[in-house]
Amino acid sequence: MCISIARKLAEDKTLSTKLSSEKRLPITEITNFFIVKRKTLETHRKYIIALFLILNSDMEVIKGYSTFLMKGVN
Repeated sequence: MCISIARKLAEDKTLSTKLSSEKRLPITEITNFFIVKRKTLETHRKYIIALFLILNSDMEVIKGYSTFLMKGVN
């Protein structure tokens, strides 16, 4: 679930800019889109943000590993 949330954050322009500018997760928007509890997001906040930063970076080796993880999810 966290990988899917991080991918959605990286793909969606409004959520991405909101996270980058405010430096915090847009929890209400994520809970509306994914039907996940707020407590779950708060618990895994650091993991989601780390994956988001990896997906938006130029670190191709780590990005390839995260893509491998995403294939296991789908």
